Amino acid sequence: MYRVVNVLPVSSQTLLTSSKISTTTTTTTLPPTTTTVPPTTTTKTTLPPPPVPVTQPVPVEQHVTYSQSSSEESNSAIWSCIISHESRGDPNAVNPSSGAGGLFQFLPSSWDAYGGTQYASLPEDATVSEQWDIAIHAQAESGWWPWKGDGCTPIG
Repeated sequence: MYRVVNVLPVSSQTLLTSSKISTTTTTTTLPPTTTTVPPTTTTKTTLPPPPVPVTQPVPVEQHVTYSQSSSEESNSAIWSCIISHESRGDPNAVNPSSGAGGLFQFLPSSWDAYGGTQYASLPEDATVSEQWDIAIHAQAESGWWPWKGDGCTPIG
């Protein structure tokens, strides 16, 4: 009876009998082969960064689009404060007590006096651009007086 003790390379096997070791050798010749391996290319994929979540409210000046000259840029903090205080950035806002309307809360009489009725009968019915036009005209004509007392202007 034979028992396999160890498996050696393909060319030979060693067998153990009860009293003697027997070795058989087998040689196998394989035909020559040629294998062509295509070159490996590495493609690096770069993913764009994930979008940054918005966690803070957008400042008022990003809600409202308008053109600024250099003198207006120096007053942008005042304009932003006025818009925030008067209408919270809502161009359609109307004060039910006074009737003031729009971004800058013009009274209907002030809107008319500064030429706003050329655009719309009430400030809240005018476009944002038209409201800005009248606000800039009012500030050029009267300074910050139309918004005195709101805490945003240099005069209080």
